[in-house]
Amino acid sequence: MKSLLKSPVAVVRNEIGQTVDEFAELLGCSVWTIRRLERNDLGLSERLARRIQQETGAPVEWLLKNEPRLPPEDSSGLLWSRQVFEVRQGQRESAELTHRILGTVNYKPLPTEKRRERRHLLAKYFAARAEAEIHASLASAIEKDEYEFERGLSRVNAFIESLKKDFGSDESIRGLHAREVALAAHASSRDETGMGQPIVFAEAGSNYCIERNGRIRKIRIQPFQPSAGSARHGDARKSS
Repeated sequence: MKSLLKSPVAVVRNEIGQTVDEFAELLGCSVWTIRRLERNDLGLSERLARRIQQETGAPVEWLLKNEPRLPPEDSSGLLWSRQVFEVRQGQRESAELTHRILGTVNYKPLPTEKRRERRHLLAKYFAARAEAEIHASLASAIEKDEYEFERGLSRVNAFIESLKKDFGSDESIRGLHAREVALAAHASSRDETGMGQPIVFAEAGSNYCIERNGRIRKIRIQPFQPSAGSARHGDARKSS
């Protein structure tokens, strides 16, 4: 990535989308230091360059060249990007979380299946934590201002859509939460009489409906089949 910024430090910060304050906190240095480095008023030391590499994955050799217009490649030609930074931070957060939960970290490489199992457990933990944090933040927004709740909902929806766009969505995992999501949707739609909107959801290969009074019943959804008449009309349109 070619850049019009004055220093590699500025390129890295802008690529990962952090403010000067956030970047200074990440590196454990002052805002004043970051500003001077970005203006090229201060030379980048090897020690701080290695700190930047440790936190972001940006190549030390590229940082020390102080040529922001050069592509941020390491000696082997691998190109650095924001995705590298996200992987680096994810690895660190995963290790720290494992240490907090298990008390120790096993640095020996685990077999592939064990790694998948461990990651699924961490994903489940982060999902539960995200649910709690989102609920708490939206509840706080309700108490702050008439429009803050709507702003919060917009942020949450944008966050969810960005995750789906970047990583996709495992339908089998979504199915595990279908009943819980449907019950929450029904509860939020209740009127003054306590009746909610009918909600249909799928679970374990079957379809269910939450009726207005909250009763859940199994239903059968017939696949759409065009009638003979509509099929004939379609054939007639094709032949005309």
